[in-house]
Amino acid sequence: DQFLARVNDALGPQGQVDYIVLNHTEPDHSGSMLRIYRERFPNATLVCTPTALNFVSKVHNTTFPKYIDSSQVKSLDLGGLTLQFVIAPFPALARQHDDLLPELKTIFTCDVFGAHYSHEGVFNDNVASDANYMEAYRYYYDCIFGPYKPYVIKPLPSWTSWTLRRSAAPTGRSSGA
Repeated sequence: DQFLARVNDALGPQGQVDYIVLNHTEPDHSGSMLRIYRERFPNATLVCTPTALNFVSKVHNTTFPKYIDSSQVKSLDLGGLTLQFVIAPFPALARQHDDLLPELKTIFTCDVFGAHYSHEGVFNDNVASDANYMEAYRYYYDCIFGPYKPYVIKPLPSWTSWTLRRSAAPTGRSSGA
């Protein structure tokens, strides 16, 4: 209810969403997506990998008639902004992808730069105690990504060609200026 209310507050009663980009499918991240899709934006196009489409369709027991395969298209024009899809070779989570918004110098990572850490500040530089954040971040990485370190670092060299100012993760704080 709270998330849907915030979407409505941000977009207003007549606001539209053309695309729902699903780069992460676990129910703790995508659980409210179905409600937003059904109740507020039933004409939106779902953008995700085929594996993600299969997973989320089964989890939510529904179909999505409008769909774009993010593993087959390189980018999506958002009317002045370009969302580029970065399919990371991570076999444990083949249903996910990262998204790059070059005009805003922002990468939307899946869980790779996330943490189970909640704070009212949106950005990590708004967190009063970096020690708590860094401890949560390290624990999250060690538990979830530590075993897959080669897959985590493999795509990083390609990032050197990008000019990034921030990383926005769906789990935890966003980093940048």
